[in-house]
Amino acid sequence: MWEDDNEVFVGCFLIKKDGSKTGQGQKGYLQEEAWDAIHVIEVCYDPTLTTLMGV
Repeated sequence: MWEDDNEVFVGCFLIKKDGSKTGQGQKGYLQEEAWDAIHVIEVCYDPTLTTLMGV
């Protein structure tokens, strides 16, 4: 995770699915294959302050 020039948090992660019969997948349908997906997300946030006062 890092913060860019616009004060936005950015993160990147990889999802890997082993589909082979000897892999860690639940059901092995493939002989020697795997599936990869790389995701990059950008998150903007706007902090809000709420104050409760009692009399």
